[in-house]
Amino acid sequence: MNFRSSSRSCRLFPIFVALVGCAGGSSSLDQGPTCADTTSVIAPTDVPALGFSAADALAALAGPFSSTLSWTVGGTETALTVQVAWEDGEVRYLDSELEAGDSGAGFDGETTCADRFEIDVWLGFITEDGVFNENLPTPLVVTAVDAATFTQDLNDSPMMGTFEVWDYAEAGVEYETLSAELSGLVSPTAGSGQLTLKGSGWEDPSCTTGGCNAWESQGTAATWGEAE
Repeated sequence: MNFRSSSRSCRLFPIFVALVGCAGGSSSLDQGPTCADTTSVIAPTDVPALGFSAADALAALAGPFSSTLSWTVGGTETALTVQVAWEDGEVRYLDSELEAGDSGAGFDGETTCADRFEIDVWLGFITEDGVFNENLPTPLVVTAVDAATFTQDLNDSPMMGTFEVWDYAEAGVEYETLSAELSGLVSPTAGSGQLTLKGSGWEDPSCTTGGCNAWESQGTAATWGEAE
């Protein structure tokens, strides 16, 4: 096996509409203070400092919710149903506090560390056209009784619909990796989110010596609902 050292550059998927990220870069921005999380496994009916229980949030956020999945290229749309189901999954409470020694001064003069639940649920994500027919094991992040977010790597999930990430690969590009990530917001009456595709590869796939240039790119392939 040949091992290639690399330097990073940016490449954009023309098929995607959203942002491009360069890996391996550095930022001169002061990131400010950081938060430290203390995690406890609790019962769904326990009420921690958030002031409500995981059971309260699950009852409010279960759905189902109807929306429209819109693809960013081609402009096609299909009806979408999103539902949250809890089947005795683990409930974790994260008590978040400023790291010891931090003053709390961030970019705007203050930093807020958000206590939250992480609840192991099943996320139903079903489109009328059959591209998605999923029931995904997903951690739901709950910061308020009426708001939760999720992020799910579809490459690590058993897929039941017809979605295949390689169907969305740019023609003529040689990838090392291509992955899909589903992320979104759930509220009692609606939700929003996006499907993000992420790819990487080598500028010269035949390069086997040191100094090979690698690229990374990502973009939004589909969206649903209205961002809040």
